[in-house]
Amino acid sequence: MPPPNVVDTQVRQRVVGGDETKFKTPFERNYVPMDFTIKEIRDAIPAHLFVRNTTKPIMYLLKDVATIASLVYCATFIDTLPSLAPRLSTRIAYSIVQGTVMLDPFVLAHECGHGAFSDNRTINTVIGWVIDSAYLVPYHSFQIAHSKRHKGTSSMTEDVDFVPLTRSKRSPPAMTFNGDAGSHDHHDHHHDSILADTPLYSISSLPVLPQYEPHQHQGMFYSNCGMALMVTTLLFLSAVYGARTVFKLYVAPYLVLNIWLVCITYLQHTGPKVPHFRDQAWTFQRGAASSVDRSFGVVMPFYNAVEATKYLKKLGKYYIYDETPIVQALIRNWRECKFVEDEGGIVFYKS
Repeated sequence: MPPPNVVDTQVRQRVVGGDETKFKTPFERNYVPMDFTIKEIRDAIPAHLFVRNTTKPIMYLLKDVATIASLVYCATFIDTLPSLAPRLSTRIAYSIVQGTVMLDPFVLAHECGHGAFSDNRTINTVIGWVIDSAYLVPYHSFQIAHSKRHKGTSSMTEDVDFVPLTRSKRSPPAMTFNGDAGSHDHHDHHHDSILADTPLYSISSLPVLPQYEPHQHQGMFYSNCGMALMVTTLLFLSAVYGARTVFKLYVAPYLVLNIWLVCITYLQHTGPKVPHFRDQAWTFQRGAASSVDRSFGVVMPFYNAVEATKYLKKLGKYYIYDETPIVQALIRNWRECKFVEDEGGIVFYKS
């Protein structure tokens, strides 16, 4: 059965002149929504890949902490280099490498929030809280907000962050820095979406108790305590070693970490072949499958993701893989993924 189509004669006439396929690509016209059930998808993946091995992620975490500490130690010698050029280039290299390594613990904290780090809920909570607090992220509020995002992925009405603008809500074109026609709404919308899962965004959205259910308030309190403890630690280190040192060793790599997260989440949820659904056309599994897989080289993936991906490819055409280089894909999405049509059960980005 085809997904229901929201019909508004005035919108159709204004937008497509009565021809609903006028702006559709061959890919869109031939697209048939996925009808796999959650059980069918899970059954396609071997059971051993769902088994949580607490020792394995702890070893990952210890390796990451040791690497981060070693890089910090080495970075303390950068200022002893004889001239500005090698100091500056080495400092930049440190920030990039350290910010990339810092991505790993952040992902592990994300897994803690999903209960995937360990079968033990206390271990998940403690380790997730410690890591997120070190990154100035409120663990419990991030966990709750992130869960809501997963529950509405690719839904035009239930998605929290990556909801495309519609054609009619798009403002008149504005000229971009390279002379292309753009939209103020388009740029503002992308700005809000791509920052959604970054620590910096979490800081700007500090948990406020009225936003949460009463049974969640204790978690909010602990989240705020963790962030307050980290801020106090940074202030203490700044007083002892100088704010400049803290910036060079912590803040600069922290900014690189945010850049990585922006790239990963934006490219995962945005692309010309990523469907978005309205009303009954959306299901949880369709939304979950509507994310883009790509290679990030040695940065990702790890744990059981490599093996699990082999089985997820059995989704066939519903397994979305993009081999476009990262920078090129970012530019393409920014230019081509600007809005979707005002009507239709299944819609794709247009430019």
